[in-house]
Amino acid sequence: MESPYCQKDSQKMYLDAKLNIHQMFLLYSSECQKNNIAAQKEHVYREIFHNEFNLGFHRPKKDLCSLCEKAKLGQISDDVYQDHLERKEVARNEKSKAKEDATNDPALHAACFDLEQVNEHSKILHWRILL
Repeated sequence: MESPYCQKDSQKMYLDAKLNIHQMFLLYSSECQKNNIAAQKEHVYREIFHNEFNLGFHRPKKDLCSLCEKAKLGQISDDVYQDHLERKEVARNEKSKAKEDATNDPALHAACFDLEQVNEHSKILHWRILL
């Protein structure tokens, strides 16, 4: 799974939270045994996992979006999901513009509030405060 929302620029991918390195090592060892290949030791497997791959075992809670999760499970229509994605992109663009404006004009400050608990994450409120 990729990080879907607040870390959109992140390349980190997330494995099912039910997995862990030991379970993955056992799967790797089993596959090696089936293919008559000598498996590495678990500590080597762990080192490679941590140093060679940008993977984690859960998605951060702040990345969860109930509407996106429902779409993955097929619980909402494609039209509703596409509308959600469009609104999410508009919100991201507005946030980027507000940050850029505040960076370029010292009289402006930008604040972003995630109102996910009130409504889905695409409803982000941006304020521009003139000092």
